[in-house]
Amino acid sequence: MLYSEQLVAEARAGSEQAFNKLADKWYPVIYNFAYKYFDDEDKAMEATQKTFIAVYQNFTSLQDTSKFKSWIYRIAHNTCHNEHKRTKKKNLFSIFRSNDDEEDVQYIPIVD
Repeated sequence: MLYSEQLVAEARAGSEQAFNKLADKWYPVIYNFAYKYFDDEDKAMEATQKTFIAVYQNFTSLQDTSKFKSWIYRIAHNTCHNEHKRTKKKNLFSIFRSNDDEEDVQYIPIVD
């Protein structure tokens, strides 16, 4: 069993120390993944933190400890995708135009 697999097994069994070691090892990797996704430090940091929260909360769903790498990357990808969708919705604002007879609302996306 590899060192990471052993840490994953111990963390799944409830060892906080093993989870912390695992997080220390994988945090920079997942942060770099998220940074490449967003090209923004703050968004990458937020997505990385949410990824590790999801990992902690869903450890019991990981059946095979040898698949931890692909499992954590899938969580990171889904987290980045959801964060992107969430911030995309925030980047809409309305412009109100008044015509003589009626009000017309037009939504214009903000471009980063």
